[in-house]
Order: sequence, then C-alpha cells, then structure tokens
Amino acid sequence: MLMRRYILPLFSLAFIANAAPNAAAQSGVLIGVATPDDYETLWIVRDATRPVHATLHDLLVPRPDGWWRVGTLPICPTGGPEAQAMEVLWRVRADSAPLIAEICHEVPASELPNAASVASEAAADSLGKMMVRCSWSRTEIKFVSPEYVAVGERSGQTEECEPRGGRWYQTYYVSRFNGDSSLTLTEVAGPRVDSAGRVAHVRAEAERRRGEGCTHAVASFDSTRVLEVGGEWYPARASGRWVPVLFTQIGTSDCRLDAVADMALASSLTGVDSLRPRWSVLARQMDGLRDALSSPSGDLVVARVSDSLVVYLSDGERLGRRIGALPFAHREIVMIQWATGRTVARWDAEIAAMMRRGLPAPQIVPPPTAP
Repeated sequence: MLMRRYILPLFSLAFIANAAPNAAAQSGVLIGVATPDDYETLWIVRDATRPVHATLHDLLVPRPDGWWRVGTLPICPTGGPEAQAMEVLWRVRADSAPLIAEICHEVPASELPNAASVASEAAADSLGKMMVRCSWSRTEIKFVSPEYVAVGERSGQTEECEPRGGRWYQTYYVSRFNGDSSLTLTEVAGPRVDSAGRVAHVRAEAERRRGEGCTHAVASFDSTRVLEVGGEWYPARASGRWVPVLFTQIGTSDCRLDAVADMALASSLTGVDSLRPRWSVLARQMDGLRDALSSPSGDLVVARVSDSLVVYLSDGERLGRRIGALPFAHREIVMIQWATGRTVARWDAEIAAMMRRGLPAPQIVPPPTAP
C-alpha cells in the first residue's frame, strides 16, 4: 500500500503561513476527539482572534520522550453483506508511519456449520480449499494520556460462521501507554474504589431494570455479588471532570451495566483536571452545559453545549468573553492535555512544523513469513 499524506484544511494552511507566538497565549489545550468514523486532535490556544489553531488527524499525544500518535485501523475484511473487519489499535512516534501487519484468522469453508448441506463431492472439495474469515472486532479508544490508554473492544463472528448470528461481546481495559496488560481501577485509585464502585453498581442495576431489553439477564443478575469492582473500566467525562465507568457484561450483545462511580481520578492518570470557574458557576451562565474544562490558571475555558464546543476567556472566578465555537455533534472527548507559559509557543511551533511536513498515514503490510 502506498503511503498517503493527510491533506491539510485551508484554515490550517493559513495558520502555518502566519504562525507567530501570541503574547497573550498563556494557555493552550490539546483535545483528543472520537468522531463517528475516526479520531482527531484540536489544538486550542488562548488567542482571541482565532483560538482553534489546528485540527490534526488521529490523537496527538505529548509524551516525555516526544510526540506520539494513536489511532485504530481495520484489517482482515470478512467480505459479504456484513462487511466486518478486525480493528486494531496502533501507537507510533508522530512522524513515523504506523505499519500494521495483516495477520488474519481464517478457517476452511468446509468447517463452517452450513458445509454439511453440500451435496456433491466436487462442491465439498471446493469448500475445503476456500478460506473464510469469521472473526470481527470494533476497537474504540476511550481515553488517552501520556502514560495510559483505555480501550473498548467489541467482537463476534459473522453470520456465515455462526448461523444464529447477532451475538457479540464487549470488554474494556486500561493499560500503560506502551503496555498490553490491563490495570484494575484499584491499582490506579486505591481501596476507596470498592465502596464507591458498589454504590455505582447498585444504582446502574436499578436503572437497567427500569429500562427495556435483556430482561431475563437483568432479572438473574445481582450487582451486590460482583466479586471484583473495577476489573473492567474506563475514564469518561462527566460534569467537568474525568470519572471511572465500571463495566459489567450481564448477557450477550448490548446487555451490560455501565456504572459511573462518583469519585475523582488521580492526576497521575488524567493530568490537570480541576475546573475554574466551578461547575455550578458555569451551569448558571450556559444553557445545556454538558461538559467543561479549564486551564490550570483558569484563564481559558472550553465548554460543550448541545452540539457545539465553545471557547471562553476567564479570570478563574467568572466566565469572560466568548472567543470561538465549532460544531461538535456525535463526538466524544477522549484526551485533554494542557500547556501553559512558554510551552504554549513551543507546542504551537512544533505542531505547525508537523502539519507542514505532513503526518504519514497507517500502512497495512503483509505479515512476516515463517522462517
């Protein structure tokens, strides 16, 4: 597959041509966004003339050893009317091309459940030579920081390989940025998880019972008997802060509990996560407030309202002038990384340079051959 370069939007080209450090830019934030089809990163600066300085493909992560990118890529398409694939997570240094080996799990068509109905010997022989890809997965990046990644994986088999079809399973895990082993919430947040998590489970179970769907599975489930609280979890945004969501699968497909625990996550996991002005102050001034984040000094506030992301100046106590807005429907925030002081100008220049060079897109490569 040939390497392709991302095409820069016109406003980004204008930014590169006129980039100059703004004396008033005391704060800037990288906001990682999950869109319906992909991921992107917004670079927003305390600049009253144009706060959104850049939009980049993928999730751009500032780590102690330099800039990295994170994203997902579908491989091993199954074909047929379902058009499923195996989606994989990739992490790579920002200027490198992610190289994804297409290692696919295949089985002979003769081993499929409907193969027994084949009448002729010739047809059976043909099925034995035909390889079929049965497995599919969907990978969602739920959270990224310089040291951690949270991922959700939905997996199942095609209807061709499992005639009853329609069944799939969901799982979540949090790992070190370059690690594979999952971390329990207790490892990250300590023993207080148990009491807060059990309260959240009971509340989520009660809400699930009032809803529709998976009635039998819910009826036989007792959240008070969950042995490990926080075994599967992910950070999510709620009322201006990161909180843990505890996941429990109580049946197949979408029969599940997502229990939001009322507890703060450590700054070692999330980075700066304080809100200035306070949530109550912002909620009084903005209708339909869904989320908000503010710089460490409180001089820059980004708020999510209905289907928009709105940028404000602030003094840390009162919300100031609105300086920008952009559409934000069907999107979720998965990363927040703040820059302050001289770091703002440095990130500004480095991001402009990366966009000028162009960031190489992921490439699917043949799997390594056996020796």
